[in-house]
Amino acid sequence: MLAGDPQRKSASCLESVPIFKNLIHRELAEISAITTENICPKGQSIYRAGDAKEKLFVIHTGLVIRLVGPGGFIGELALFSARQSADYAIALENTVMCLVEGRRLKDLMQSHASIAFKIMEELSIRLEVVESRRKSNRRYQPPIRRTACSTIFAIGIERKSKNLLEGF
Repeated sequence: MLAGDPQRKSASCLESVPIFKNLIHRELAEISAITTENICPKGQSIYRAGDAKEKLFVIHTGLVIRLVGPGGFIGELALFSARQSADYAIALENTVMCLVEGRRLKDLMQSHASIAFKIMEELSIRLEVVESRRKSNRRYQPPIRRTACSTIFAIGIERKSKNLLEGF
C-alpha cells in the first residue's frame, strides 16, 4: 500500500486500539476497509446526548473531553446496542479519528468468528477494569459521604445557633 493510502492510515489508526490489537493482518485489513478517517477541530462536538450510536470512534491523534487519547476509543456500545447516546464527547484539541461503522463491524463479526471473539475478549477485559474501579471507588465513598454530611450538618447547626443568638 502507498503511504497516502486511506486504508493504510485506517490500519495504523486501528493497530493501537486494545480491542483490535490481537487481530491478524488480514482481519485488521477487513475492519480497515469499513473505516473512514475524520478530522475534528478543537472544540467541535464529536457526538451529543440523543445521537444514535452508530459508530466506534478511535482516537488516532488529539484528545477528547472524556480524556481519550491516542489508541483510546469511544462508542463501543454502538457495536451491541441500538440505544441513543446518553453522554457527549468534544475534541479538546485538533483530533484525527477513525470511524468504524457499527453495523458493518457487526456484519464482519458475524461472518468471522475469530474477529468477534478477539473483540469480545478485549471488551470483557475493559469491563473488568471498569468494574474493579467502581468497586474500589465505592470503598472510599462512605467515609467521604459521612464527612461531607457531618460538615453540612455542622454548618447548618452553626447557622441556626447564630440566628437564635441574634435575637438576644
